[in-house]
Amino acid sequence: MFVSLRTFFQEHSSLKNSVRTITGVSLFVALYTALSFFTIGLTPTLRISFSFLALAASCYFYGLGPNLAGAFVCDLLGFLIHPEGGYVPFFALVLMLDAAIYSLFFYGQKKVALWRIISARTLVMVLSHLILNPLLLMFMYQMPYWSLVMTRLPKNLIMLPIEILLMTLVLNICSRIRTARRAG
Repeated sequence: MFVSLRTFFQEHSSLKNSVRTITGVSLFVALYTALSFFTIGLTPTLRISFSFLALAASCYFYGLGPNLAGAFVCDLLGFLIHPEGGYVPFFALVLMLDAAIYSLFFYGQKKVALWRIISARTLVMVLSHLILNPLLLMFMYQMPYWSLVMTRLPKNLIMLPIEILLMTLVLNICSRIRTARRAG
């Protein structure tokens, strides 16, 4: 059921340089960027966004290598379109971690099981939204870490079931697309 991390990285980390892969990931980067325009800002350091759906779908189709590059481009484009202060490349690393998690749980699956979606989104929420992003914001703005975590916790707990539902719908559509593409 679980593959070792070494096997996973050996099988899925090679950057596929086919035109189809580069084009597909680029389209998902564009979708991610477009969805980021519809972000709801709750506070200066707390936002609701649905752009993660594009990243998850891209990871479902194209795997780790191409999506690490895609996540970096997403972060860079996001900064260029919405510049707020100086560019901090550490946020790109957080987004690349998200891509790695989604690839680990979704890539190569015919139909993604609900437990994979719940696990992946919960892991992203804990690692990225509740640990790493507040840590980076603490260093950038000299804000208390636990204050940042406590303001993010209710939002993330409320949004988690909604995000899991949306991700389930999107990945089911992706599964149908993959099945139709193979059949046709």
